[in-house]
Formats: sequence, C-alpha cells, structure tokens
Amino acid sequence: MPPRNSISFGPPGFGSGCHPGIRLELWTRHRPYTQQERTALHEHNAFWLDQSDMLVVSDFQWTGSHFRPAPPQMQRWWNRMKSWVDRSAVKLRADPGFWAFPSALQKLKSGMGYYSRNFDLDDAIRNAEIP
Repeated sequence: MPPRNSISFGPPGFGSGCHPGIRLELWTRHRPYTQQERTALHEHNAFWLDQSDMLVVSDFQWTGSHFRPAPPQMQRWWNRMKSWVDRSAVKLRADPGFWAFPSALQKLKSGMGYYSRNFDLDDAIRNAEIP
C-alpha cells in the first residue's frame, strides 16, 4: 500500500451547504521500493519505482469561509496552525503556497528529486536558508 495518509475533518459534502472542513494528505515516504516491497506489494506508486529518492508534496487545506462562515473556534485554530507553519517551515512559494520543513529542505538542497504538481521550485530551494 502506498505510504499516504489522508485525513479529513468535517461532515461530507460540497457546495454552498458545506460546513468548513480541513483536509490533510501526508506523503511519508521518500525512498524507492525495495526488491521485497516490489514483490510483496499489490499496489505501487510511480514516484518510488525507479532507484532515486523522491519527496512528494503533501497537502493541507481547509474550506474556510468559502461556502459559509467558519465557526470562530475553527478560525482561531486555523490561524494558530498557519502561524506554527510559518515559524517551523521555510516558505518556498506564495501562490500557491509551498513550505518545506528543515529536514525536507536539507534533502531538497542536497539534490533529492521532488514532485510538486509541476510547479518549479528549483530557484526557491536553491535560495532558501535552512533555519
């Protein structure tokens, strides 16, 4: 099974009646499959089929007040979360936003491959300073 964890908070649904929701998709692997995994796993992800390490962008989002006003406690939580990410990670790109935590940035600066939904982050990675 591919090493991806996807968590959603909030009731199902989409559209104008949708409640604010938070979604996290976290890719936790960067190493290629071992020969044993290639044989044993029923499902493979192309990111790790060759022999190179590959960091894959994870995703964290929320609907905010797009469809209806977010409850105040959810808005406070989101603001604290954004503040924590800004303090803990390096912003590589503003729109759309890309951040790299220090350990990932070290790997990227050492030349590890990455997938960022076809957004070129090479210059941002090269110019970013590891905290």
